[in-house]
Amino acid sequence: MSVYLIYFSPTGGTQKVMKNLAACFSAVTEIDLTNARADFSQYHFNRDDLCLVGMPVYGGRFPAVAVERFAAMQGDGTPCALVAVYGNRAIDDALIELADVAQTRNFVPMAGVQAVAEHSLFPQVAANRPDASDLAQLAEMGRQIQAAAAMPAFVQMPGNRPYKERKPNGIFPQINGSCNHCGLCAAACPVGAIDATDPTQLDQSRCLGCMRCVEQCPAGIRVRPAETLAAVWARLEQAFSGHKENHIWLAK
Repeated sequence: MSVYLIYFSPTGGTQKVMKNLAACFSAVTEIDLTNARADFSQYHFNRDDLCLVGMPVYGGRFPAVAVERFAAMQGDGTPCALVAVYGNRAIDDALIELADVAQTRNFVPMAGVQAVAEHSLFPQVAANRPDASDLAQLAEMGRQIQAAAAMPAFVQMPGNRPYKERKPNGIFPQINGSCNHCGLCAAACPVGAIDATDPTQLDQSRCLGCMRCVEQCPAGIRVRPAETLAAVWARLEQAFSGHKENHIWLAK
């Protein structure tokens, strides 16, 4: 069995979850969906492969671009485990949508996972998660997926159809200081929203608000928009409260 780790992880939380979920496998091939220059249509999988597919949840859905890049791939009765990584609020309709897409591409969604990671906009939410307890849970879930993959069966994912409406979050990184035009943010942007010739220019119609550029900026002059985030926090603080749990769905 060849195992593929397929993830969209702008700020690293989803990647960390996926690597720990796959810890029980002796070897995996990683496919990074955040690479805006990759041709994902080249990937064709067979029924003896296993794909672990993970994405972050933004406002109850996966980013459309991440779903589209996965949808460019082709299965052949290929079992897959779908992973929703969320910042301590809810996964809403993310998993059921991805399962629907997976089936149209001839994958067999045989496991679903929700996993908590530190929020990309509000680092104080689920701070330092996945923590040691989370990592132990993810490792055990990986072993369950490994066992279930021997006889894959469709699993009913949580969520509703029609899916929750996807709404732009309207939260964009800001420039706070003098940009040295190193271009690292433009090269790292998963949707090409930053002008490579003038990185101070941002195409807000394309920007996901994922804050990957903030994490990548070596000068620290790309920052999260404090005033906008304060207003959002005042509205949603209660929704982020408490200690949310990881969970796995497998066919019974």
